[in-house]
Order: sequence, then structure tokens, then C-alpha cells
Amino acid sequence: MRISLFLSLLLVLAGPAWGQVRPTPGGPFAPPTTAPIEFDDAGRWDPPLMHDLNGFDPEPDKFNSVHLSLIPKGPHRGKLLVWDAGHTQATPEWKQRWAIVDVSQTGNGVYTNGELLLPTGYGDLFCAGHAWTGDGNLFVAGGTSVYPGGLDPDGDGDGDNGDGADHQGHFHGNKLTYVYDPSSGAMGTWIRLPDLQANRWYPTVTLLANGQMFVTGPKPTYEVFTLDTGGLSGSWQMNGPSQQFPGPAAFSIYPRVHQLFSGEQFCSGMWSFAAKLDHAAAPGSWTFTDASQFDYKNYVTSVLLPNVPGSVQDRVMLIGGEAFIGLTSQGVLEDVEVCNAGESSAPAWDWTPMPPMKRKRQHANGTLLPDGSVLVIGGRSNTLFDGRGAAARVPELFKDNSWRDLAPQRSDRTYHSTALLLPDGKVVSAGGDTSKFDYEVFSPPYLTSGLPRPEIVSAPTLLEYSGRTSALYTVEFEKMAGAAVEQVVLMAPGSVTHHTDYSQRYVALPVRHVTETSVHFLGPESTGWAPPGFYMLFLVTGDGVPSVSKWVRVL
Repeated sequence: MRISLFLSLLLVLAGPAWGQVRPTPGGPFAPPTTAPIEFDDAGRWDPPLMHDLNGFDPEPDKFNSVHLSLIPKGPHRGKLLVWDAGHTQATPEWKQRWAIVDVSQTGNGVYTNGELLLPTGYGDLFCAGHAWTGDGNLFVAGGTSVYPGGLDPDGDGDGDNGDGADHQGHFHGNKLTYVYDPSSGAMGTWIRLPDLQANRWYPTVTLLANGQMFVTGPKPTYEVFTLDTGGLSGSWQMNGPSQQFPGPAAFSIYPRVHQLFSGEQFCSGMWSFAAKLDHAAAPGSWTFTDASQFDYKNYVTSVLLPNVPGSVQDRVMLIGGEAFIGLTSQGVLEDVEVCNAGESSAPAWDWTPMPPMKRKRQHANGTLLPDGSVLVIGGRSNTLFDGRGAAARVPELFKDNSWRDLAPQRSDRTYHSTALLLPDGKVVSAGGDTSKFDYEVFSPPYLTSGLPRPEIVSAPTLLEYSGRTSALYTVEFEKMAGAAVEQVVLMAPGSVTHHTDYSQRYVALPVRHVTETSVHFLGPESTGWAPPGFYMLFLVTGDGVPSVSKWVRVL
């Protein structure tokens, strides 16, 4: 008995039990400390961050990162462009609070705050849609012009925004369009573009394969903006459907429109249908498919899954959401479905059930990771918008056709939450109406497993399409012990709002030869696979561990 107690005491003094701590990895990835490090397969959250509100006038009570984008060029490359919810009280001027945020320093954030003065009578950029252009500028369309019981945008006291319609008690969209150039000025420059042809609230913006910006929702029309040389001006083309849409509404709010690898556009279902379009070949002509067994899915997460050369392409995944049959809610789901959206007809394009998540979620963020997995963060399991008692703080990872729980975060991330991949392979989680903290940074399991990580020494800054040139590109990296580089992956910079980012993209490049210190590969196959623009280039080992990325531009 005494011997047993003595051994137990020695074990307690020695630290965690064997099997919970692995030897510290050597080489260039050894941490700058001699203390033991615990490695795990659940990932790890950095200490949460609060947004420094200094510089806003008047200073708000909090900052809610409802709109979050990763800057791909200029002096703030790799930092976050954020803006928050709109105003709800009368004011003579419409302003949009926005900021550039750097969360790369563990335990600290660097915040540069600004205010964008907006044109009188139009509204603000809260509830706009946005996506990065091929020139590395952020394209922003729509927003809010009327708040229930709040602002009268044109100041004439009639409760409309100049269109003569009575919007009292309802939000209403606007026609604003801006482009944000991150390489101009100390904080970047906002440039107003020609107005949309329709007011749009909760619209989706999708970068097309030809570099045009596709804007749709909630109306049954869509508009395409063609950027001029330099990407700071352009013109609109309005398109209506050439046939009747099924269901009571065509697209609803933030329609889930993805640019497929095939070059087509795909809306992954709102009202009892999904739809496919080839805008370049047949503007306005949609092909309708069956969406799922439900008549409607609200606030579902939609992700275009990774493409891998030689495998099935154009697979779209729907995750969770609140389901309806008719007008009757069936509650929030843990269900997951996948559609082979690139197929031409049923049954090949029918939605197929996948293993469900471990918990019900809507308003969750689905983020593609460079190892090919899908990280789902936040959401809530009930139908109350404040998420009372139902916030899902445990992320889930979809990999190898199964879901597993990861380390819980400290803040609720429900409605108006955001998340995106950072250049170092971490993920930032932000926003949410009931959040306690403004930003949380997560290291996925591939960064906490203790496995060797590639370190890039040199990489190209420009890639051309392999359909145009057979030239090989080379990335050199530090030699590793016990691991080998197997993949070169492009990840599009995120631009997310209201848990939606339909332009995020994973592109596996064709690898031709690998040595102990270099990998030789081709550029992306076509503009459908990787629309022109800026990407993060990751090297990924056979164990699924990514390097810190290097920025490249695809032309």
C-alpha cells in the first residue's frame, strides 16, 4: 500500500501520464522553449482577443466582425479587413465602422480603425455581399438602407429610401457597390462603383471563372459586373431567369452560389430545388435539380469540397440548417448531404446523405483546410436567434468520411458569426451576436499533433494555367526527418459574412516530381479550377501537415 502511494506521488510530480505527452520534435520546428509540450488531436485555441475600439467616433460598446476578409495583397497582406453591424439610430450621416486587424501575434491583436462616409440616401454596407476580385481587391455589393424603427436614409421623413415604398418595420436593401483596394493608401482605399440595378439585401457575390463578379439574391434576377483593366471601375449586366423558378422564392437571402470547376455556376438549394447555370454560354438559363427531402433549408452551411486531380469534381456539401416541410419547421439538423453538382442529369446529381455531425447546427461556419478537411465552427441547435443555451462551442472536423469533436472555444459563435483560414494554417473565428470575445484563433489538429511541418524556402509568385503552358514550377523547402511533402495546394483567401463564403476554394495542383528539398508541379488546370486571382500556396505532407503558406497570383 505504501509502495503504491509512493509511486503515485512520483507520477504526479513527474507530470502528465505517459501517452499524453510526446517527445518535443527537433529540427527547425522545435519550439523556443525547453519545457515539455502537450500534443493532441483536438487542436488548440489561443487566448481570445477583444477589439480595441480606440479611433471610432463615437466609440461603440463593442465591435462585431459581421464581415471578415483576408487581405491578399499590399502592405496589409495576411491581415483581416472587418466591418461591423450598421447603425440603428437616426444620424445625419451614414458611416460604416471598419478596421484592419492583425491576429498573428498570440495573445495580442493589432487594430487600425476607420470610418467610411457613405453617400446620403443610400444606406450602409451591413448585410452586403463580397468576394475578392482577380486583381486582389474586395468587391462589395448591396447592404442595408432601412432599419426597422431606425434610420430614414434620405431624411425626408417618409420611411423609405427614395423608391416610394413603405418599409416601416422591415429591413430593406440598397444599390451600393464598392471596391476596396488594399494596396492604396495607409489603410487601403474604398472606391464607389456604379450602382446595382436592383436593391439587394443579403446578396451573394461570387467570383466567376472569367473574372466577372456574379451578384444575386434575394430577387430572382442576377447581375454580373465586368471589371475594367486595373479592377477599379466597370459596368453591370442584369439577367433575369429565362424560365419560371419553382418554389415561393427563387433565391432567398445569401443564395448559396458556387463557381464550379466545370465553369458553371451552382445554387445549392433554397426552396425545394438546386439550380445550375452556365452564364458565359447561356445567360439566365438555369437547369433545376432536386435539393433534398425537405422543401426548404434555412441558414444551412454550403461548401464546395476540395478538388483532387483524377477524382470526382464539383462536389457540394450542405451542412445542418433548419429544415421545413411546407411552412412547418422540422427543427435544426445534424444532417449532411453531398451533390455531384457537375453531373448533367439525375440520378448522378442527386443529393446523397453523408455521415451526420455529432450535434445539430445552423448559422455554423464551414472552413476548408489545406489538408482537405472541412472545419465546422459555431452555430446553434435551436431556432432562437439569440442562441440561448444552444450555442455549439465544440467544433467538428470532417475528414476520412467521418466527424470528430475538437477543442471547445470560449465564445458563442451564432448568428452573424464568421471564420476563415489564415496564411499560417490557423483559423480565426469572429463575430456572432452573443459572442463574449471578438476574435479567437484556432490551431487545427495538424498543428498540434507534433508531426514535422514543411518550411518553404522559396516559391514562385506567379502561376499560369497548365492548359496554356506545360512549364513546371518549383517550391524549395527545408529537409525534414520522418516526413515527405506530397501535395501542393492553393487556398483562396476567405471573404465571409453571416457564415457564408461561397468563393472559398481548395485547389490541388498536379505534382510531377518530389525530392527531399523540392517539389515540382504544374499550374492549375483551368480558370474553372482556379479563377484568376491571389491564393495561398501550401505544401502538405503525407501526414496532412501544411506549411506556412506563400502568396501567389494565378493569371
